[in-house]
Amino acid sequence: MQQKLQTISENNSNMEETIESKKLSNKIARIKIWVQNNERLVTSSAFMGGFGIDLLTLNRIDQWFDNFILLSYMVIAAIAILIINTDIEERFGLAIISKASPLALYAAQLAFGGLLSGFVIFYTKSASWYVAWPFLIVLYLLFLGNDRMLKYYKRLEVQTGMLFGALFAMAIFFVPTTLKMVGDLIFILSGITSVVIMFVFLKLLYALLPSISQVRRWKIRRNIFMIFVVFNILYFSNIIPPIPLSLKQIEIYHDVKRTGTNQYTVTKQDYAWYQLDHHIWKNEFIKTSATDRVFVFASIFGPEELRADVYHKWQWFNPATQQWKDVIEVEYALTGGRDGGFRWYSFVTDPTPGAWRVRVTGNHDREIGRIQFDVINSNTRDPLVQENI
Repeated sequence: MQQKLQTISENNSNMEETIESKKLSNKIARIKIWVQNNERLVTSSAFMGGFGIDLLTLNRIDQWFDNFILLSYMVIAAIAILIINTDIEERFGLAIISKASPLALYAAQLAFGGLLSGFVIFYTKSASWYVAWPFLIVLYLLFLGNDRMLKYYKRLEVQTGMLFGALFAMAIFFVPTTLKMVGDLIFILSGITSVVIMFVFLKLLYALLPSISQVRRWKIRRNIFMIFVVFNILYFSNIIPPIPLSLKQIEIYHDVKRTGTNQYTVTKQDYAWYQLDHHIWKNEFIKTSATDRVFVFASIFGPEELRADVYHKWQWFNPATQQWKDVIEVEYALTGGRDGGFRWYSFVTDPTPGAWRVRVTGNHDREIGRIQFDVINSNTRDPLVQENI
């Protein structure tokens, strides 16, 4: 009798488990149908969700939490690629994950959207539009087109290419931030790190999915090689922004005096509130005597404890030759870590009237930012005011 009761209890338990399993399967099936019927809404929501998370969470390129967010996106994208391309149920008996695998495509899109928006935020902060615009335009197009790329995400060659591109783009600032160093060797190390990580991932993918043809494997290697070459060309052509360094502020003044640790008193022209051209886009230095000096004051952010050589390169536009002429180059050593950036200045005495520009660069003339202004001879000028910054 007791044995019969135990058997009935076990059968009831098995029936309950079967019922619960069917309920879960039905829920997953309904979710899949809803997602398929609302694909555009899901992709747009995934795209905006990644961008919204980045806007709310990403602050400084050297903070571990910020990098943890981007690394999390990378891990989600990698796992999603494995789930999309591997028969989980057949190899491991994980039926629930297998049935939910169509959602992995949207998870990959969310992860790549989050990575792209993070790169847009960090690379834009570090970029000088004058030289980095080709790289930034490609980055923006990928970012804005992410929610329309779902059909391409279904192809393994595109998935692995996107993953490697994201790995390389992140390594470019993660490696120097970690090692507290910048330079060509650090960039090369970033590329090697990306290749090694991608090699390990592909080994895992091929182990889980040995049926991948040699033709597809060759296409994957070709895409990775092309992305690697393009990144190197852009870097050594000074088109990739000098991340993790970024220009926070650059201004021209009539005088700059250091009054304490990270404290300065600057003298500038006082324009009326309605002189909007001077407040928004026009930079003019009114010179009234041969003893006048024009100062350029710049603030550059660098990760904590990072040290780098930075240069102010002064140039005057020669109207006779229609070319920029080098006037003076001022070098100083930057120490990173300050929220407002490392601040320093340089100046030229008795500047020649005409168009001027000061390029702020790192090693090998990698431009961080610049300012352009006109020097105008005059007997009078607007009043000068002092300000503590």
